[in-house]
Amino acid sequence: GAKLAASSLYVVRIGNFTNPLKTPSPNQWNIELSAGFDGEASEPIEGMPLWAFTQTSLTPVATARDQTLAGEVRTRNPLRFVFRPYNNIPQEGELRAAAPSGFQFAHLASRECDVQLRELPYVELGVNYPGYEWPTDMLVCLADEGDSSKVSVRLRDTRPVQKGLEYELILIAYNARVESTEAADWVLQSYLPGNLPLDESRIFGFVVNNVMEFKYVNSDPSNPGEEVRNGKALLPEFNLRLQFPDVLTAGDKIVIIVPEDFIFTDFAGSCVNFRWVCDETLMVAGEECIGPLSMPPICNKTLQTITFLINDFPPIPQETLISFGLDFINPARTMDLPENSWRCTHYGPSTGTILNRGLRYREESVDANLPIYSSKAFTSWDIIPQMENVLVDIIRPGNLAAGSISAIEIQFKAVNDAEDIAIQFVAPDNFEFGGAKLDPAVPEQELLIPDSGGGLARVRTVVTAGLVTKIVLRNVRLGAEGGQTVVKLTSWTGGMLQNGVWNPGEKKDERLNCGTMCSFTLPGLVDISYEKLQNQYHQNPDLYPVQSRWEAQMGRPAQIQFLFACTQAVKIGHELWIHGKPYQPTMQLFTLAEAPPLSLADDEADDPASRAVQYRIKDVLDKTLKIIADQPLAAYTIYQVVFSVIAPTAQEVEEKGEPITWSLETWAYPYGELPTNTNDGETREFPIVEEYSFQVLSARAPPIAEVEVALALTVGIQKPTTLIVVAPLLFNFSSDCLVSGGSQILSCSPSTPMPDGRKTAALATVDQGISGSLQGVIIKVQTPAMAPLSKAWFIEGRNIFTDAQYGWGEAEGIEIEQMAEIAVTYPGIPAVLARMVWRFKTQVLIESGGWLHMELPEDFNPQCSGTYLEPIALPATGGCRILDSQTLVIYLNATMVPGEYAFGIHVTPPTFAPLRNELTLILYDRHGNVRDAAVDLPGLDIQDKLKIQESHLQWTSSKPLRSSVVTLGFEAVEPLPDLVVAPVQQISEILITFPVGFTHLIDEEHDFTVLNEDMPFKEYGWLDFMQKDRLRVMLNLNQSAWMTLKTGVYQFRFPVLIPSPLPIFNVWYVALCSPNYPEGCNRITDPAVMVVFPIPGFKLNQEYGTLGVGIAASAAHRRAQAFCNWSLGLGLLLVALSSGPSLSLR
Repeated sequence: GAKLAASSLYVVRIGNFTNPLKTPSPNQWNIELSAGFDGEASEPIEGMPLWAFTQTSLTPVATARDQTLAGEVRTRNPLRFVFRPYNNIPQEGELRAAAPSGFQFAHLASRECDVQLRELPYVELGVNYPGYEWPTDMLVCLADEGDSSKVSVRLRDTRPVQKGLEYELILIAYNARVESTEAADWVLQSYLPGNLPLDESRIFGFVVNNVMEFKYVNSDPSNPGEEVRNGKALLPEFNLRLQFPDVLTAGDKIVIIVPEDFIFTDFAGSCVNFRWVCDETLMVAGEECIGPLSMPPICNKTLQTITFLINDFPPIPQETLISFGLDFINPARTMDLPENSWRCTHYGPSTGTILNRGLRYREESVDANLPIYSSKAFTSWDIIPQMENVLVDIIRPGNLAAGSISAIEIQFKAVNDAEDIAIQFVAPDNFEFGGAKLDPAVPEQELLIPDSGGGLARVRTVVTAGLVTKIVLRNVRLGAEGGQTVVKLTSWTGGMLQNGVWNPGEKKDERLNCGTMCSFTLPGLVDISYEKLQNQYHQNPDLYPVQSRWEAQMGRPAQIQFLFACTQAVKIGHELWIHGKPYQPTMQLFTLAEAPPLSLADDEADDPASRAVQYRIKDVLDKTLKIIADQPLAAYTIYQVVFSVIAPTAQEVEEKGEPITWSLETWAYPYGELPTNTNDGETREFPIVEEYSFQVLSARAPPIAEVEVALALTVGIQKPTTLIVVAPLLFNFSSDCLVSGGSQILSCSPSTPMPDGRKTAALATVDQGISGSLQGVIIKVQTPAMAPLSKAWFIEGRNIFTDAQYGWGEAEGIEIEQMAEIAVTYPGIPAVLARMVWRFKTQVLIESGGWLHMELPEDFNPQCSGTYLEPIALPATGGCRILDSQTLVIYLNATMVPGEYAFGIHVTPPTFAPLRNELTLILYDRHGNVRDAAVDLPGLDIQDKLKIQESHLQWTSSKPLRSSVVTLGFEAVEPLPDLVVAPVQQISEILITFPVGFTHLIDEEHDFTVLNEDMPFKEYGWLDFMQKDRLRVMLNLNQSAWMTLKTGVYQFRFPVLIPSPLPIFNVWYVALCSPNYPEGCNRITDPAVMVVFPIPGFKLNQEYGTLGVGIAASAAHRRAQAFCNWSLGLGLLLVALSSGPSLSLR
């Protein structure tokens, strides 16, 4: 026949040719010539590529036949198809899969099925690409209508399935109901939109084996009936239950594949807390649970497997329940299929042959050729992803107390990406987010108002898996009462507002019951119902009527009192911390007790001791007082705490620069980050003011005078714009009281008196107020008649616009100087004209034209005309004028220089002592200004039972430094009353005192002569002449009516030495003394003195008259010396003659 010519080109067509299932490798053709052509052959010819998927594989999770028992849940078998397409599959293209006979794809009644499609990571031109996972809503999986063995997956995403890249397709199938000995093929196809075919491949399947029983128990003991599904949570009661249809013989093994990320091994890879689990209803109490297998399992941390090697004899019968437990920890999230499956396989011993039963998910190569007797898989429970590193805390500094407005920080690491976070406080009650605001520093966060309020806040923010998300919520109302907070956090995607209601979308992560380990303990509220700062003045308002009305001063001791109640109970050993820096608490005073009851029943009485709380003072450090409670403080019970402090100084207050409030906190020991109760420093600021340095100075301040007072003041940091000067009681201010204002005071005028009657004056300052020291300020003030008990002056500085007190100070004040050495003497004998002698010293100079003003007790009827005015030591007068029955003036016609003065007038005292028995002497200058005064001098008692008057002073000589015989005494106008009539007006002693410088010359009793023999003396020691400037005569009158003084003149004569010069106050005194004082009388001021007769003395060289013969001192003395009366008279005469020629005898 025909021959093939050399070097000629031929075309060969082969008919009835079928493509293989996939592109072969190598895909080459060649042509060989038979014998006769010397075995010629062509070079390999590259074959045509098939429109088929390459690098395909199918890996099932479960290979056991589907359960056929009634009521059993069919086992879902995740199938992992891996393929590389030859052609691109665009948007709206499809992938189709067909299962071998007996298999079905799992789907809903609507034909929808579960599907996952991933583009696997790859490297191209040295660049790593992460791949891509199609969103579930971008894939439409449908089972064929009427044929569940076929499904189609339509791509809705714009991203195509690209040729040459490797992909993973996950579909869920139900295995065939019967076992198989060979694997059947699965078909995978791709189509363009419009049902145009692209690639197609047959993929080798897997052998179906027998099924066993494989179940789990995952009970949540804290929530019966529920499983433990929280991410990374320990499964406290987890156990696995196995039953096999075949006998377990030596050489068999059981391999359990655990889903990835479950933790069930320790760091060494050993099983954690393996235990056999028995049916407790079949066990005797206390019996140990012994498992059916002799060997415990081998756990492999790397492979995530649990392996039992069977080495039991006799063999373990079929259907033997093998139940055991391990400590498992859930993964962070639900894993994707097929990873989220548990599988148990019963392998037999190796047969030595290679078994082609297809791939099995995560099967080790050493097990790939072992015969499988039975197996079972189940899908793991859905994990509720738990946010990690969750921390919910209250932001500090800021309010901490229950019920306050504060800021909260939430941070966590997400397991899944999310779009918004729901934050809900489960406990304590009454958290309120209605007014919450996000931290403006994070503008990309948004508070979703429609779903925020009450205890819930929803925040839209970008949440990225594995990264920390931080949210700060401000203006949050904290929950009531306090205590451990419990927070529920959930993250969501796809939320939207629909018809005004928020549809949260799909939940991604959560953290439920975030409590002790991740959230804060909310401090309870220290509710302060009463607060008070007191100093010693406030505590004694009666004693300190001015200071108690003003604020406590800076830098001074004070006491603080609080009434408080805690919403959280304070346990024994807890501490109470009190501080109000820069106040310095001291340990001088501290009390803690239940507050006294507001009211008591009529038959009840408050017992402070029973209310006392036992405590210990721990320390006072850093200006914080710490108290340890030795007995509990009950919640919502009102307690009273009182403690001492030192108020801060003005400098400390200025350095603080903000209101000073007090914090009351309770702390558990050992200390946590937050107190157990607090008031957040929410107290009013106690008003404390500066202490001014204040002085009041006056050259001299006589009573009832208008005097000038200099004020020296140093204010503090704040500048007062008005000053209020408070004078002591009875002082007064005139209408225009400013004498000199210096550079800072503009005026002085009377202001509102203090409640206790003290007069005040307001000093107006310059507009900018007073700063530094105030100098050169002099004001006028009216002094009172007598110095008040409290001489203190006060000054306060205020803001004239706000009336706020800035400070105050206290000065010692000025002395009200009564006229010096003032004395007034007169006999208080009613209705008997008597001399009243005034004695005084003045320190002022009064020019001619001044006058002396006297005020006497009522009805003293003064007389001062003619000889009734006796200028004992007084400048020339212009006479005396009587204004009324108790008032008179003496006009001065000469200058009165500072010095001692005396004068006498005559008065007739009333029958009874006046109600106001006081005397006043005022020295006026020519302008009518009071220059000196003695006011409200106490008057002498009125001796209403006595009728006695003085007798004139007589003398024999008045030459200086010479002796003289003086005669003085008194006259009894009526007999003295006896003891029955006047028991308190008896006379037992006569005191004669001399002007200063006079001395008597009595050496013996007979040198002293009494000129009336009716005077009864004491029997012995009737004359005391031991002191040279006075004499004491002791009487014996009050024994009976006939022993009293009769009517008559009683005079005493004795020699004296005249001084030179004579004293200014040249007045002799004759005093009658009462027997009611054992000490008698030695001075006219002694209490025994009842009546005093002041008798002006003589001047030098002043003549009086002759001296008569003396009378014996007593009857006994008369009898003893009767024989020498003449010689006594003669002796006295000779003494008189020796005094000079001026003597005259009478």
